[in-house]
Amino acid sequence: MSVVSKQSKPVVSQAKPAAASEAMTCEVLRAMCRERGMKVSGTKAELVARLTPVAAADDEVPAASDDEVKVAEPVAQPMAFERLKESVLQLETTDLFKLEKQIIAEIERRAKGGVPKKAGAAGKMNAGCQKYQLWCQFVQAHGIKNGWDAFTYAKRCKIEDEMKTVEVDAEEGVEHEGQYIHRDTVTKQKPNGETLTLSQSMRLAKQYWSAKEKTGTKPELYKEFEATLESGGEIEVVAKQEKPRRTMAQLRDEQTAARLVKEAEHAALMAANKAKREEERKTKAALAAAPKLVKKVVKVEKEWTCADDGQVHEFEHKGVKLYRNFAGEIWQQNGDELGEWVGMWDAQKKCIDETVADPYA
Repeated sequence: MSVVSKQSKPVVSQAKPAAASEAMTCEVLRAMCRERGMKVSGTKAELVARLTPVAAADDEVPAASDDEVKVAEPVAQPMAFERLKESVLQLETTDLFKLEKQIIAEIERRAKGGVPKKAGAAGKMNAGCQKYQLWCQFVQAHGIKNGWDAFTYAKRCKIEDEMKTVEVDAEEGVEHEGQYIHRDTVTKQKPNGETLTLSQSMRLAKQYWSAKEKTGTKPELYKEFEATLESGGEIEVVAKQEKPRRTMAQLRDEQTAARLVKEAEHAALMAANKAKREEERKTKAALAAAPKLVKKVVKVEKEWTCADDGQVHEFEHKGVKLYRNFAGEIWQQNGDELGEWVGMWDAQKKCIDETVADPYA
Protein backbone atom coordinates (compact mmCIF):
# COMPACT_ATOMS: atom_id res chain seq x y z
CA MET A 1 0.00 0.00 0.00
CA SER A 2 1.22 3.46 -0.83
CA VAL A 3 1.33 6.35 1.60
CA VAL A 4 0.06 9.73 0.41
CA SER A 5 0.50 12.92 2.38
CA LYS A 6 -2.53 15.24 2.37
CA GLN A 7 -1.60 18.89 1.99
CA SER A 8 -3.24 21.41 4.22
CA LYS A 9 -6.03 23.48 2.60
CA PRO A 10 -6.78 27.03 3.74
CA VAL A 11 -10.27 27.94 4.91
CA VAL A 12 -12.22 29.91 2.29
CA SER A 13 -14.57 32.60 3.50
CA GLN A 14 -18.27 32.69 2.56
CA ALA A 15 -17.88 35.90 0.54
CA LYS A 16 -16.38 34.12 -2.46
CA PRO A 17 -19.21 31.55 -2.98
CA ALA A 18 -21.80 34.31 -2.64
CA ALA A 19 -20.04 36.55 -5.16
CA ALA A 20 -19.57 33.66 -7.59
CA SER A 21 -23.23 32.68 -7.30
CA GLU A 22 -24.44 36.21 -7.94
CA ALA A 23 -22.36 36.34 -11.15
CA MET A 24 -24.17 33.29 -12.58
CA THR A 25 -27.45 33.22 -14.46
CA CYS A 26 -30.67 31.86 -12.99
CA GLU A 27 -30.52 28.88 -15.34
CA VAL A 28 -27.09 27.82 -14.01
CA LEU A 29 -28.19 28.36 -10.40
CA ARG A 30 -31.30 26.22 -10.90
CA ALA A 31 -29.17 23.46 -12.47
CA MET A 32 -26.88 23.53 -9.43
CA CYS A 33 -29.85 23.35 -7.06
CA ARG A 34 -31.26 20.45 -9.06
CA GLU A 35 -27.96 18.54 -8.82
CA ARG A 36 -27.95 19.02 -5.01
CA GLY A 37 -31.60 17.95 -4.59
CA MET A 38 -32.74 21.47 -3.67
CA LYS A 39 -35.79 23.42 -4.76
CA VAL A 40 -35.31 25.13 -8.14
CA SER A 41 -38.10 27.70 -7.81
CA GLY A 42 -37.71 31.29 -6.65
CA THR A 43 -35.87 34.44 -7.63
CA LYS A 44 -32.13 34.74 -8.26
CA ALA A 45 -31.55 36.14 -4.77
CA GLU A 46 -33.33 33.15 -3.26
CA LEU A 47 -31.29 30.72 -5.36
CA VAL A 48 -28.01 32.43 -4.32
CA ALA A 49 -29.07 32.34 -0.66
CA ARG A 50 -29.93 28.68 -1.02
CA LEU A 51 -26.57 27.75 -2.58
CA THR A 52 -24.23 29.95 -0.47
CA PRO A 53 -24.27 27.82 2.72
CA VAL A 54 -23.65 24.66 0.73
CA ALA A 55 -20.76 26.13 -1.21
CA ALA A 56 -19.26 27.62 1.97
CA ALA A 57 -19.55 24.29 3.77
CA ASP A 58 -17.78 22.54 0.91
CA ASP A 59 -14.90 25.07 0.95
CA GLU A 60 -14.42 25.43 4.71
CA VAL A 61 -12.12 22.50 5.24
CA PRO A 62 -9.98 22.76 8.40
CA ALA A 63 -6.26 22.84 7.83
CA ALA A 64 -4.35 19.66 8.61
CA SER A 65 -0.93 19.36 10.24
CA ASP A 66 2.04 18.79 8.02
CA ASP A 67 2.79 15.47 9.65
CA GLU A 68 -0.74 14.18 9.14
CA VAL A 69 -0.68 11.19 6.85
CA LYS A 70 -3.33 8.92 5.48
CA VAL A 71 -3.05 5.38 4.23
CA ALA A 72 -4.56 5.44 0.74
CA GLU A 73 -6.85 2.72 -0.54
CA PRO A 74 -5.80 0.70 -3.56
CA VAL A 75 -6.21 2.84 -6.66
CA ALA A 76 -9.27 1.67 -8.66
CA GLN A 77 -9.49 4.54 -11.17
CA PRO A 78 -7.04 5.23 -13.94
CA MET A 79 -4.21 7.54 -13.04
CA ALA A 80 -5.42 10.08 -15.60
CA PHE A 81 -8.68 10.53 -13.67
CA GLU A 82 -6.77 10.88 -10.35
CA ARG A 83 -4.55 13.60 -11.78
CA LEU A 84 -7.61 15.36 -13.17
CA LYS A 85 -9.33 15.11 -9.79
CA GLU A 86 -6.32 16.60 -7.97
CA SER A 87 -6.22 19.48 -10.44
CA VAL A 88 -9.94 20.18 -9.99
CA LEU A 89 -9.67 20.19 -6.20
CA GLN A 90 -7.01 22.88 -6.36
CA LEU A 91 -9.31 25.30 -8.23
CA GLU A 92 -10.92 28.31 -6.60
CA THR A 93 -14.64 28.16 -5.82
CA THR A 94 -15.54 30.51 -8.68
CA ASP A 95 -13.64 28.35 -11.14
CA LEU A 96 -15.36 25.28 -9.74
CA PHE A 97 -18.78 26.82 -10.46
CA LYS A 98 -17.69 27.68 -14.02
CA LEU A 99 -16.39 24.17 -14.56
CA GLU A 100 -19.62 22.70 -13.20
CA LYS A 101 -21.62 24.76 -15.67
CA GLN A 102 -19.51 23.52 -18.58
CA ILE A 103 -19.79 19.90 -17.41
CA ILE A 104 -23.61 20.15 -17.17
CA ALA A 105 -23.77 21.66 -20.66
CA GLU A 106 -21.61 18.85 -22.05
CA ILE A 107 -23.78 16.19 -20.36
CA GLU A 108 -26.93 17.71 -21.86
CA ARG A 109 -25.33 17.87 -25.30
CA ARG A 110 -24.33 14.23 -25.15
CA ALA A 111 -27.78 13.21 -23.88
CA LYS A 112 -29.29 14.80 -26.99
CA GLY A 113 -27.07 12.73 -29.27
CA GLY A 114 -24.23 15.16 -29.71
CA VAL A 115 -21.49 12.86 -28.46
CA PRO A 116 -18.40 13.46 -30.58
CA LYS A 117 -17.09 10.45 -32.44
CA LYS A 118 -13.73 9.04 -31.59
CA ALA A 119 -10.89 9.65 -33.95
CA GLY A 120 -10.87 7.17 -36.81
CA ALA A 121 -14.35 5.80 -35.88
CA ALA A 122 -16.42 8.07 -38.16
CA GLY A 123 -18.86 6.13 -40.35
CA LYS A 124 -17.97 2.77 -38.81
CA MET A 125 -20.63 0.39 -37.45
CA ASN A 126 -20.56 -2.97 -35.82
CA ALA A 127 -20.66 -5.64 -38.54
CA GLY A 128 -23.57 -7.48 -36.91
CA CYS A 129 -25.61 -4.30 -36.47
CA GLN A 130 -24.92 -3.26 -40.04
CA LYS A 131 -26.04 -6.63 -41.38
CA TYR A 132 -29.22 -6.53 -39.27
CA GLN A 133 -30.01 -3.05 -40.60
CA LEU A 134 -29.55 -4.24 -44.18
CA TRP A 135 -31.77 -7.28 -43.45
CA CYS A 136 -34.57 -4.98 -42.23
CA GLN A 137 -34.26 -2.82 -45.35
CA PHE A 138 -34.32 -5.93 -47.51
CA VAL A 139 -37.53 -7.15 -45.80
CA GLN A 140 -39.18 -3.73 -46.24
CA ALA A 141 -38.40 -3.52 -49.96
CA HIS A 142 -39.42 -7.18 -50.51
CA GLY A 143 -42.72 -6.65 -48.64
CA ILE A 144 -43.67 -3.57 -50.64
CA LYS A 145 -43.00 -5.43 -53.90
CA ASN A 146 -44.34 -8.90 -53.07
CA GLY A 147 -46.55 -8.47 -49.99
CA TRP A 148 -45.97 -9.59 -46.40
CA ASP A 149 -47.36 -11.99 -43.82
CA ALA A 150 -49.51 -10.94 -40.87
CA PHE A 151 -47.39 -9.74 -37.95
CA THR A 152 -47.54 -7.79 -34.68
CA TYR A 153 -45.70 -4.54 -34.02
CA ALA A 154 -45.47 -1.95 -31.25
CA LYS A 155 -47.15 1.43 -31.67
CA ARG A 156 -47.26 4.54 -29.52
CA CYS A 157 -50.77 5.96 -29.18
CA LYS A 158 -52.75 8.15 -26.80
CA ILE A 159 -55.04 6.20 -24.46
CA GLU A 160 -57.01 8.07 -21.79
CA ASP A 161 -54.89 11.24 -22.24
CA GLU A 162 -51.68 9.26 -21.79
CA MET A 163 -49.17 8.04 -24.37
CA LYS A 164 -48.79 4.27 -24.15
CA THR A 165 -47.12 1.54 -26.20
CA VAL A 166 -49.55 -1.09 -27.45
CA GLU A 167 -49.22 -4.17 -29.64
CA VAL A 168 -51.00 -3.85 -33.00
CA ASP A 169 -51.92 -6.80 -35.25
CA ALA A 170 -51.15 -6.01 -38.88
CA GLU A 171 -52.92 -8.04 -41.57
CA GLU A 172 -51.37 -9.27 -44.79
CA GLY A 173 -50.56 -6.59 -47.35
CA VAL A 174 -52.98 -5.92 -50.22
CA GLU A 175 -51.94 -4.85 -53.71
CA HIS A 176 -52.73 -1.32 -54.79
CA GLU A 177 -51.43 0.28 -57.99
CA GLY A 178 -48.36 -1.91 -58.35
CA GLN A 179 -47.29 -2.10 -54.68
CA TYR A 180 -48.53 -3.60 -51.44
CA ILE A 181 -50.09 -1.49 -48.71
CA HIS A 182 -51.94 -1.98 -45.42
CA ARG A 183 -55.61 -2.86 -45.81
CA ASP A 184 -58.21 -0.03 -45.65
CA THR A 185 -55.62 2.79 -45.61
CA VAL A 186 -56.55 4.48 -48.90
CA THR A 187 -58.21 7.80 -48.07
CA LYS A 188 -58.71 11.17 -49.69
CA GLN A 189 -55.69 12.51 -47.83
CA LYS A 190 -53.64 9.36 -48.60
CA PRO A 191 -54.67 8.18 -52.10
CA ASN A 192 -51.73 5.74 -52.23
CA GLY A 193 -52.46 4.26 -48.80
CA GLU A 194 -49.94 3.34 -46.09
CA THR A 195 -47.18 0.90 -46.91
CA LEU A 196 -44.65 -1.00 -44.78
CA THR A 197 -42.44 1.26 -42.64
CA LEU A 198 -38.89 0.51 -41.54
CA SER A 199 -39.89 0.20 -37.86
CA GLN A 200 -42.57 -2.33 -38.80
CA SER A 201 -40.04 -4.15 -40.97
CA MET A 202 -37.82 -4.66 -37.93
CA ARG A 203 -40.56 -6.74 -36.27
CA LEU A 204 -41.31 -8.53 -39.53
CA ALA A 205 -37.60 -9.25 -40.14
CA LYS A 206 -37.33 -10.90 -36.72
CA GLN A 207 -40.41 -12.98 -37.52
CA TYR A 208 -39.00 -14.07 -40.89
CA TRP A 209 -35.57 -15.00 -39.51
CA SER A 210 -33.57 -14.25 -36.37
CA ALA A 211 -29.85 -14.76 -36.94
CA LYS A 212 -29.28 -14.86 -33.18
CA GLU A 213 -31.93 -17.47 -32.41
CA LYS A 214 -31.57 -19.30 -35.75
CA THR A 215 -35.36 -19.55 -36.14
CA GLY A 216 -37.99 -17.93 -38.35
CA THR A 217 -40.84 -18.51 -40.79
CA LYS A 218 -38.89 -17.66 -43.97
CA PRO A 219 -35.33 -18.93 -43.83
CA GLU A 220 -35.26 -19.06 -47.63
CA LEU A 221 -35.75 -15.30 -47.78
CA TYR A 222 -32.80 -14.79 -45.44
CA LYS A 223 -30.67 -17.05 -47.66
CA GLU A 224 -31.65 -14.87 -50.62
CA PHE A 225 -30.56 -11.82 -48.60
CA GLU A 226 -27.20 -13.38 -47.74
CA ALA A 227 -26.66 -14.40 -51.36
CA THR A 228 -27.25 -10.80 -52.40
CA LEU A 229 -24.64 -9.61 -49.92
CA GLU A 230 -22.09 -12.25 -50.98
CA SER A 231 -22.54 -11.41 -54.65
CA GLY A 232 -21.88 -7.74 -53.93
CA GLY A 233 -25.38 -6.67 -54.91
CA GLU A 234 -26.91 -3.57 -53.41
CA ILE A 235 -29.75 -3.85 -50.93
CA GLU A 236 -32.67 -1.74 -52.08
CA VAL A 237 -33.53 1.04 -49.67
CA VAL A 238 -37.09 2.38 -49.65
CA ALA A 239 -37.06 6.15 -49.71
CA LYS A 240 -38.91 7.73 -46.82
CA GLN A 241 -41.99 9.54 -48.04
CA GLU A 242 -41.69 13.03 -46.67
CA LYS A 243 -44.68 15.28 -46.54
CA PRO A 244 -44.02 18.33 -48.72
CA ARG A 245 -43.63 21.45 -46.66
CA ARG A 246 -45.44 24.61 -47.68
CA THR A 247 -44.49 28.14 -46.93
CA MET A 248 -46.98 30.63 -45.53
CA ALA A 249 -47.18 32.29 -48.94
CA GLN A 250 -48.02 28.96 -50.61
CA LEU A 251 -50.63 28.22 -47.95
CA ARG A 252 -52.24 31.64 -48.47
CA ASP A 253 -52.25 31.09 -52.25
CA GLU A 254 -53.95 27.70 -51.81
CA GLN A 255 -56.57 29.18 -49.48
CA THR A 256 -57.21 32.05 -51.91
CA ALA A 257 -57.58 29.65 -54.85
CA ALA A 258 -60.00 27.46 -52.86
CA ARG A 259 -62.03 30.54 -51.89
CA LEU A 260 -62.21 31.72 -55.51
CA VAL A 261 -63.40 28.28 -56.63
CA LYS A 262 -66.18 28.29 -54.00
CA GLU A 263 -67.21 31.81 -54.99
CA ALA A 264 -67.37 30.81 -58.67
CA GLU A 265 -69.46 27.73 -57.83
CA HIS A 266 -71.81 29.86 -55.73
CA ALA A 267 -72.17 32.45 -58.51
CA ALA A 268 -72.95 29.73 -61.07
CA LEU A 269 -75.58 28.23 -58.76
CA MET A 270 -77.20 31.62 -58.17
CA ALA A 271 -77.29 32.29 -61.95
CA ALA A 272 -78.89 28.89 -62.63
CA ASN A 273 -81.56 29.50 -59.97
CA LYS A 274 -82.27 32.95 -61.40
CA ALA A 275 -82.66 31.54 -64.91
CA LYS A 276 -84.99 28.83 -63.59
CA ARG A 277 -87.17 31.38 -61.81
CA GLU A 278 -87.29 33.57 -64.95
CA GLU A 279 -88.38 30.60 -67.05
CA GLU A 280 -91.12 29.72 -64.56
CA ARG A 281 -92.31 33.35 -64.60
CA LYS A 282 -92.52 33.39 -68.41
CA THR A 283 -94.43 30.10 -68.42
CA LYS A 284 -96.99 31.43 -65.95
CA ALA A 285 -97.38 34.63 -67.96
CA ALA A 286 -97.97 32.66 -71.19
CA LEU A 287 -100.61 30.51 -69.52
CA ALA A 288 -102.36 33.57 -68.13
CA ALA A 289 -102.50 35.22 -71.60
CA ALA A 290 -103.85 32.13 -73.41
CA PRO A 291 -107.68 31.99 -74.04
CA LYS A 292 -109.53 29.88 -71.52
CA LEU A 293 -111.42 26.85 -72.79
CA VAL A 294 -115.09 26.58 -71.79
CA LYS A 295 -115.92 23.10 -70.68
CA LYS A 296 -119.46 21.97 -71.64
CA VAL A 297 -120.98 19.69 -69.06
CA VAL A 298 -123.13 16.97 -70.65
CA LYS A 299 -125.50 15.22 -68.33
CA VAL A 300 -125.54 11.52 -69.02
CA GLU A 301 -128.74 9.74 -68.10
CA LYS A 302 -128.17 6.75 -65.91
CA GLU A 303 -129.05 3.40 -67.43
CA TRP A 304 -132.19 1.91 -65.87
CA THR A 305 -131.75 -1.52 -64.33
CA CYS A 306 -133.79 -3.90 -62.22
CA ALA A 307 -133.42 -7.35 -60.73
CA ASP A 308 -134.00 -10.41 -62.96
CA ASP A 309 -136.78 -11.71 -60.70
CA GLY A 310 -139.69 -12.13 -63.19
CA GLN A 311 -141.46 -9.13 -61.64
CA VAL A 312 -142.25 -5.68 -63.08
CA HIS A 313 -140.89 -2.47 -61.60
CA GLU A 314 -141.68 1.18 -62.00
CA PHE A 315 -140.07 2.71 -65.06
CA GLU A 316 -140.16 6.38 -66.10
CA HIS A 317 -139.65 7.50 -69.71
CA LYS A 318 -140.08 11.12 -70.84
CA GLY A 319 -141.91 11.99 -67.67
CA VAL A 320 -144.40 9.10 -68.03
CA LYS A 321 -144.46 6.44 -65.32
CA LEU A 322 -144.72 2.89 -66.65
CA TYR A 323 -144.11 -0.70 -65.61
CA ARG A 324 -141.16 -2.66 -66.98
CA ASN A 325 -139.50 -5.99 -66.36
CA PHE A 326 -135.87 -7.12 -66.73
CA ALA A 327 -136.48 -8.33 -70.34
CA GLY A 328 -137.52 -4.80 -71.41
CA GLU A 329 -141.27 -5.39 -71.76
CA ILE A 330 -143.25 -2.26 -70.92
CA TRP A 331 -146.90 -1.74 -69.78
CA GLN A 332 -148.91 1.23 -68.67
CA GLN A 333 -149.67 1.66 -65.00
CA ASN A 334 -153.25 0.94 -63.88
CA GLY A 335 -152.98 1.52 -60.17
CA ASP A 336 -151.26 -1.48 -58.74
CA GLU A 337 -152.06 -3.58 -61.79
CA LEU A 338 -150.66 -3.79 -65.31
CA GLY A 339 -152.38 -1.61 -67.84
CA GLU A 340 -152.31 -1.83 -71.62
CA TRP A 341 -149.27 -3.06 -73.50
CA VAL A 342 -146.85 -0.34 -74.62
CA GLY A 343 -143.96 -2.10 -76.35
CA MET A 344 -140.31 -3.28 -75.98
CA TRP A 345 -137.35 -1.14 -74.83
CA ASP A 346 -134.66 -0.60 -77.52
CA ALA A 347 -131.35 -0.37 -75.57
CA GLN A 348 -129.35 0.91 -78.58
CA LYS A 349 -131.76 3.70 -79.56
CA LYS A 350 -132.77 4.40 -75.95
CA CYS A 351 -136.45 4.43 -76.86
CA ILE A 352 -139.63 2.28 -76.78
CA ASP A 353 -140.36 0.19 -79.86
CA GLU A 354 -144.17 0.28 -79.98
CA THR A 355 -144.29 -1.96 -83.06
CA VAL A 356 -143.60 -5.06 -81.00
CA ALA A 357 -146.83 -6.96 -80.31
CA ASP A 358 -147.86 -8.03 -76.84
CA PRO A 359 -146.37 -11.51 -76.42
CA TYR A 360 -149.00 -12.36 -73.81
CA ALA A 361 -152.09 -11.44 -75.90
